[in-house]
Amino acid sequence: MGLELLLGIGPRVEPLDAQGLAAVTDAVEASDVQRCYEARLQGDPWVTGRIEVFWTVREGHATRVKVERNTTDDDALADCLVEAVEGWAMPAGIEGSVTWPFVLVTPERNPMPVRASVTSACETRGVVVTVAEGAVAQIRGLVSGLDGCSEDLGVELSGPVPDGIYTVEFASEPVAPTLAAEVAARASDIQSCYEAALRQEPATAGRIELAIRAGEGRVLEATIQSNETGDEALGECITGMTEHWELPPELEDAGVFPFVLGP
Repeated sequence: MGLELLLGIGPRVEPLDAQGLAAVTDAVEASDVQRCYEARLQGDPWVTGRIEVFWTVREGHATRVKVERNTTDDDALADCLVEAVEGWAMPAGIEGSVTWPFVLVTPERNPMPVRASVTSACETRGVVVTVAEGAVAQIRGLVSGLDGCSEDLGVELSGPVPDGIYTVEFASEPVAPTLAAEVAARASDIQSCYEAALRQEPATAGRIELAIRAGEGRVLEATIQSNETGDEALGECITGMTEHWELPPELEDAGVFPFVLGP
């Protein structure tokens, strides 16, 4: 995702085209992002959100790096990402600007819309997956030793996934359907309800916790356990959406799923 921006009194920096963005994707060091995130999780295990970092690509370097948006409210995490981007080697021969979204979540705290599996040839407990333009653009191991066995990795997206970087823990067998993955795959329903609420009250924002009990191929029960937005109609819209969900018939599970809604 590019962003046109006039910086200081210098010349206008045009956003990179699709070819340039593809080249930058190869330069993104997901391990650096994960290092920054894991360091902050040690101090606050609930840190989660999206950080959008702007930079320009020129002469093989990332310059004018700065944070455009930070929903984590963690300045130290944002500073770490900026420092990491400044150290990345950019593709030679291209110039332009880019705003890169880093989605920072943990499997324990958020429904993960990315599934992964691995064969015994790869000794790693998980992967860091970069998603760009709705597709898997890069896979890195959480531990060293992943090089040479990327063909043994299986990564799939469960429905539309926002561009960003995701940490995925995986098992040695193909991942069976989980309630968390099914909820994440239907995040667009939650978004539809939120957009409807925004049309009534543009300042609507906050955390909603949705409790779901699933079985018989459907949602048997859905309730709002917590609603910081104060919008009861928004909660009713979300639970109403779940009544139409068709789930895998073998899936019998229950859980509480947090959604942080904000502009």
